[in-house]
Amino acid sequence: VRIANPWGVDVASGVEKDTNSIEKDHEKIRQFIANVKLSH
Repeated sequence: VRIANPWGVDVASGVEKDTNSIEKDHEKIRQFIANVKLSH
């Protein structure tokens, strides 16, 4: 993310509770956002 500096990032399937679910895992979302913030 830091190198490419994209306008947006699609993580929809990357933050699902499991591979057979469309329900999002709020902790995975929090972790993703925290990691992005650390990269900037």
